[in-house]
Amino acid sequence: MGTMSKLELYSLVLRFRNTLINTDINARPVGLQDFPSGACYDSSMLLGTYLRDQGLLGFLCCSGERGCRSNNSWVSHTWLQKAELIIDITASQFSDCAQEIIVSDSSIWHKSFSVNSQRCSDFRQSSDIADRNLCSIYLEILRCLAI
Repeated sequence: MGTMSKLELYSLVLRFRNTLINTDINARPVGLQDFPSGACYDSSMLLGTYLRDQGLLGFLCCSGERGCRSNNSWVSHTWLQKAELIIDITASQFSDCAQEIIVSDSSIWHKSFSVNSQRCSDFRQSSDIADRNLCSIYLEILRCLAI
């Protein structure tokens, strides 16, 4: 994490989340319009890109699942992780997690998910066409952060 303390990292993440929330809902891609609900992947990719731009390298976009499809308890979720450090700005979409922002070296809540995917968290390096749709909202977030 370099020389940035967890408190400084939390403040950076909070500012990013608040800026995202305050962007015009019509300017957001569909996956971010009901933030935080259903917005975990897109917002994790955006935040991962922002952290990289701030010199905080090595975060992966981790996706996991828990529950069972047969009884309708199955859910998926995505967050950022670097070694044991977890950053999550959408966990509050779930009824069993009240925290709007998680910046923690350990998260029992995240351990309840079975991780099925880890990828680079910079959407600009993704080969997925859908990830490229994040460019305009990212530029808007950067513009608002600069004000």
